[in-house]
Amino acid sequence: MFLGLANLSLAYTSHLGGSLTHGEDFLTAPLEALLPAKKIDKSPEQMLIYADMVATILDTKCVSCHNENKTKGDLLLNSYMALLEAGKSEKHAVVPEDTSKSELIVRVLLPEDHDDRMPPEGKPGLTSNEITLLSYWITNGASDTLKYGDIENQEILAEIEGLMPEIQHAQYKILEEKEAFNAALQELQEIGKQVGVEISADELTNNKYFGMKMKFPPAPVGNEEIKAFSVYFPYFSRLSLASSGIDDDALFLLAKMPQLRRLILQKTNINGEGLPYLKDLPHLEELNLSFTPLDDGNLLYLLDFKNLQKVYLFGTPVKPEVIAALQKHKPDMEIILEEGPFY
Repeated sequence: MFLGLANLSLAYTSHLGGSLTHGEDFLTAPLEALLPAKKIDKSPEQMLIYADMVATILDTKCVSCHNENKTKGDLLLNSYMALLEAGKSEKHAVVPEDTSKSELIVRVLLPEDHDDRMPPEGKPGLTSNEITLLSYWITNGASDTLKYGDIENQEILAEIEGLMPEIQHAQYKILEEKEAFNAALQELQEIGKQVGVEISADELTNNKYFGMKMKFPPAPVGNEEIKAFSVYFPYFSRLSLASSGIDDDALFLLAKMPQLRRLILQKTNINGEGLPYLKDLPHLEELNLSFTPLDDGNLLYLLDFKNLQKVYLFGTPVKPEVIAALQKHKPDMEIILEEGPFY
């Protein structure tokens, strides 16, 4: 079983390894060099301008920063309806027939040193061909039914023709990654059945990474059982080990999960001496330590956590004055005296 997992991991980890090294949007590297010369089955004339072209461009260059879990500039770009809806700022990513009011176009045309420019410094921007296609689509009503074959403007057709190889390669790559992810997920779920945990795609990361949670009633899951998933440690973003038998030694293992966002450890044997292992996790935002035998002094290790935004401490033996001291010295971190979620 574990040999099979190791073999299967090659397909998916080859992609996610690139994500860890270059960022989640590493697919924007020159696709001609990355991909085999394969094409999607749909003929160009039948391709939808939004679903097959615009959405593909946004998915490869924008969605990693503009989704339900991460909405930079209050703009959601991961669905057709999201593009047309106003966010809290009352601004729309797309205003049909008006590029001057469409934030998607406004922001990609801002000077490179402007704070609101999309994408931010260090990430590849849209090409002139891509901007021309997006502008044409918006100017002509931003329809989700417009097809390539419906366009008569020869200049626009020439622009799209130049984009077509990259778009087709990107579509193939997206499908390939989904297939690899689903195959890995199925294998992990089989391992999870043996260990006694549930594995699923983490919707908080647009299903790019995996989540793990205990079954109830909980199985006897301890430190050794967690090691069964070591091949995939870098690709877990959400973990709930509530009511498991893990202790602080397991935190050394969990520190090998650089994509971890939410970690739920309530009703475990964690006393906090292993918390320093977790302090450098770059994405860890939520930590639940409710009903653990947490030691007063060990709680202060949380002062060194870089991005922790929320911690649950209900039912721990930590003294109120220690919690108050932590809050004073880390005011941006929310301390919640409630049990908190189980996942």
